[in-house]
Amino acid sequence: MQILITNHQLDHRTGTEIVVRDLERGLRLRGHRVCVYTQRPGVLSDEIITAGGTVVTELDQVPFIPDV
Repeated sequence: MQILITNHQLDHRTGTEIVVRDLERGLRLRGHRVCVYTQRPGVLSDEIITAGGTVVTELDQVPFIPDV
């Protein structure tokens, strides 16, 4: 499944940002294609990218048409 996760910001270690990081990783490790969209990247988006995930700041950068 191709999944797009969105969160306004990923530049602090707050509740939704940590959930996005953990959700992205869990889904990706289960074989899903996952992309995270945020308007404000930061420390958590860097962690996602370092772990092999995809983070974009523009919707036209999403590398697939999401199923969810």
